[in-house]
Amino acid sequence: MREGWIAGAALDVFEREPPKQLLKIGNVVLTPHIAAYTIETLRRMDVMVVEDIVKVLAGKKPEHVANPKVYEKLLENEPS
Repeated sequence: MREGWIAGAALDVFEREPPKQLLKIGNVVLTPHIAAYTIETLRRMDVMVVEDIVKVLAGKKPEHVANPKVYEKLLENEPS
């Protein structure tokens, strides 16, 4: 970016925070891991959770399973 190969960057997640070397570059936008924190994103996440709860209550597999191995294990141990 300093050499002009890249016009700019917007970064949200870092291995080490704060990224002090990036703070000195003028064509970099940094956010503290909140780039997806918008009204639209929050509403969509709410809808996704509710849709999956409805599926589970209906005895169906939820679409968004955080740990599929644990989910499958739960199904194996479920009483018939």
